[in-house]
Amino acid sequence: MSILNGLNSEQRKAAEKIDGPLLILAGAGSGKTRTVTYRIAYMVLEKEISPYKILAVTFTNKAAKEMKIRVESLIGIEAKKVMISTFHSFGVRLLRVHATKLGYDANFNIYDADDQKKLVGRLMKELVITNKQLTPASVVSKISKYKEDGDEPSDITKEAYNTDTKVIAAVYEKYAEELIKNNAMDFADLLINTNKLLDDPEVLEKIQDRYEYVMVDEYQDTNNIQYQIITKIARKHKNICVVGDEDQSIYGFRGANIRNILDFEKEYKDAMVVKLEQNYRSTQNILGAANSIIKLNTTSRGKNLWTEKDKGNLIEIFSASDGRAEADYILQEVIKGKNNGRSYKDYTILYRTNAQSRVFEEAFLRHRINYKIFGGMQFYQRVEVKDILSYMRVINNPKDTVSLFRIINVPKRKIGAKTIEKIKD
Repeated sequence: MSILNGLNSEQRKAAEKIDGPLLILAGAGSGKTRTVTYRIAYMVLEKEISPYKILAVTFTNKAAKEMKIRVESLIGIEAKKVMISTFHSFGVRLLRVHATKLGYDANFNIYDADDQKKLVGRLMKELVITNKQLTPASVVSKISKYKEDGDEPSDITKEAYNTDTKVIAAVYEKYAEELIKNNAMDFADLLINTNKLLDDPEVLEKIQDRYEYVMVDEYQDTNNIQYQIITKIARKHKNICVVGDEDQSIYGFRGANIRNILDFEKEYKDAMVVKLEQNYRSTQNILGAANSIIKLNTTSRGKNLWTEKDKGNLIEIFSASDGRAEADYILQEVIKGKNNGRSYKDYTILYRTNAQSRVFEEAFLRHRINYKIFGGMQFYQRVEVKDILSYMRVINNPKDTVSLFRIINVPKRKIGAKTIEKIKD
């Protein structure tokens, strides 16, 4: 009896294709994660492939954790041997081993957005930048974009067409120097430097021989650097399986390149393509509305989502005059549902930007209705947590001046600005 017996026909077709390139076009709610995890289990249990030979990368820690849990439920302790990771975590593992090849020590620290802004803010003061339109946040954003596009500070300086670009190029150059001096990398560096490491023939051969089978989740969201990393690793054995949905590509603003998934078959001429179209999440009315909109996408590959569920309720549209009217309408709908036996936890409100939550919060507070907001300040972004982490980072890496200056007066030690400047010098 095969472990794949519980999959539908298309899911099983995808799970059974182990050797060679495979493109899985998975519509929303089509059991994508189930297919991927059963594919890994099938490889280990029935094809007797060593779990050490499998690399599965995804985008978020949550997705990686869920995949690990599901694989472990299928193959037990052997799941610990499968490399299931985010792109960044995979990069960190590689860089810890080979950092010296790029001029870093193995105990390098990783700067988050707050650390980047602090460092850039300090550099902007040193460079006496007076343009109020250039904030540390905006400059960090520009630098990150340059890095993702593969542009070095010298590239920007050569092509600088206005004063602001020249200023940003100058900050970028100092920023790059400071990172190496502090033995630190930002999140963009984790991918860029991983990609650089894979240009080393010795390192690349080790990684290719270790990971003969490569799987990538949410492939439509990969950027050019992530694409290059995966392509290099899979080049030798060509056992690459990518999973994604061209109709869910929404991260172009942060560098995602939809051509990566659309051109997969051009790059791998013998690729098998499997479409997962049966939806297990929504009713037919919802799918019908989604299909009618998605078919207008010029990049759509013609998936047609369907379900065995009932048609369900029709979709209702309410056009409000302003944000408060919208919040009041939703509030009344929630109260109406509660009076008819529903629970408050049956309702979810989605909004486009975090700022839009305020009007809903005010409405619920007025009526003393409990609510929970997801996506607020994260644990590691809290001041007290970042302070403790900064102490640990300085202990781990004494070269890290950003972390040092964060906690040099926490708790108060009466160390003034002049003393801090002397320390800097």
